[in-house]
Amino acid sequence: MQLYNEKVTTIGNNFDNKKFPRRFSNEIYLSNIDTDFYYKYVSPFSIKYALKGQESYRLGNKLNQVAVGQALIINEGTEVVCEKIAAKSPSSAGMSIFLDKDVINDTISVITKRGDIPEGNYDRNQLFNFYDDIIRSDDSFQHFLHVLFSKYYQTNKDVLIEEYYDIAAHLLNFQFRFFSKVQDLDKVKFATRKEIYSRVEKARDYLENSYMKNFDLEILARESAMSKYFLIRSFKSIYRKTPQQYHIELRIEKAKRLLQEDCSISEVAALLGYANISCFSKQFKKLTNLPPSGFRQRIV
Repeated sequence: MQLYNEKVTTIGNNFDNKKFPRRFSNEIYLSNIDTDFYYKYVSPFSIKYALKGQESYRLGNKLNQVAVGQALIINEGTEVVCEKIAAKSPSSAGMSIFLDKDVINDTISVITKRGDIPEGNYDRNQLFNFYDDIIRSDDSFQHFLHVLFSKYYQTNKDVLIEEYYDIAAHLLNFQFRFFSKVQDLDKVKFATRKEIYSRVEKARDYLENSYMKNFDLEILARESAMSKYFLIRSFKSIYRKTPQQYHIELRIEKAKRLLQEDCSISEVAALLGYANISCFSKQFKKLTNLPPSGFRQRIV
């Protein structure tokens, strides 16, 4: 029998670690803590989602700092250390979801029977070996977690057992998307593919946060701890474009939004780090088949 908690458990500064997470096989916790905090436990399958500040989880020797809107999956049997030093970090809030293996197993069986598993060679053991690093760029999974949080935050709604099966389905769908991204990496070991994906994600995250700067492969390789050649090759295998192409497309997408907000073309070029309007206009037209002025006229 799979035990589950019908109520969401709220954790605050008066946290009682004797009740965490040992009462049920399936449960949801919401935390909001701004005092010193330390707790170590061996986790079942779990999902962490940061809602405010930064949530820190040490898995073995690796410290994972989960920022707002990011998520982290923890595999069954992993030792987790949650630690917070109030003097060094602001208040943080997050959501922890714990799932019983049987719920995930039952969900896999249903998905298999329905024929909803995407094409590919999937080892059942690999389905239970989830990508256990920070999830930065899976909009579907992160949106689902945010909606789930909004559903139960400051409410007295009961959590039905069906909710945990729905969570398991979204978790597995994320895993299938992860598989599809790494299937072309020319590494046999699954653990190696996970590590490569994690490093490429760090490079992609850096690009997302520095698109206004000129592209610098040297810095990007350093951020991802990969050689320049291997970074380009792996990035293209996962995202079907090179890091520089990804950087250019980010800039142009941002340029479109700025032009819709009525920024001048010169302001857009300057904000995005272009040397001059001519360079910006040339790149914009190359990707959109329209000069910036023509794009603006079309949306007016």
